[in-house]
Formats: sequence, C-alpha cells, structure tokens
Amino acid sequence: MIHGLYSADVESLTINGESIQISEFGSGFAKYYLIDSGINEFLISATDKAGNKSEKTVTVFKK
Repeated sequence: MIHGLYSADVESLTINGESIQISEFGSGFAKYYLIDSGINEFLISATDKAGNKSEKTVTVFKK
C-alpha cells in the first residue's frame, strides 16, 4: 500500500499516471498495489492549484 498526506492546495495527485481521488480540503490518500518480485518503482506526482508540480519516485524491492 502507498499512503500519504496532502494539503488543501493540491489539485491533482497521480501514482504511475493513475489519478488518485482527493478531497478539496486536504487529507490523506491510500492505494493498494500488487507488486512483482524484484524492483518495483512508483512515481507519485502532485500538482497544486497554481500549476506547480512535484514528483517523487518510491522504489520497493520484493524477494
């Protein structure tokens, strides 16, 4: 599961290009993913109402 918090100024949130439903008031999000053995990468992108974008890649390794 990937989970986190976001502020009220976030307009959109995606994980690997998939839109994540968010509230206009800010809160938390959670998304379940099945992962394969080996390296799994997730690109989390957030865009605020002013159009500023922030991205973070999270890498998970499964034996």
